Amino acid sequence: MVELRKNQRFDTREKCLLRHESTVGNVIDLSLGGLSCSCCLSDCDDALVRNCEHVDIFCDENKMWVRELKVDILESKMIRGQFFNGFWMRKCRARFGRLRDEQAHRLEELIFSFASR
Repeated sequence: MVELRKNQRFDTREKCLLRHESTVGNVIDLSLGGLSCSCCLSDCDDALVRNCEHVDIFCDENKMWVRELKVDILESKMIRGQFFNGFWMRKCRARFGRLRDEQAHRLEELIFSFASR
């Protein structure tokens, strides 16, 4: 994927989960402008990607949760899962839409927790 981010990204691999409706995934990296993630596939994953409007991010390591972040999916592709050959995942690149002040503050706190390491 071509790098288009204007903000510094932070590696969150295996530290943060992403949730959207019936799909869960792993946040690969995160910035103030957006994120990359890989999600488990479901029967309706194409519709989920097209209609994805909000995601929740939970990071167990620092017990932070940012809810209902508005996102626009910029790019999405199928990737082979790591555990089984027949298991596929979807890798997405998304930018954040307009966030409420509280969401922006929580996102900044979350990113700062990774930046300060």
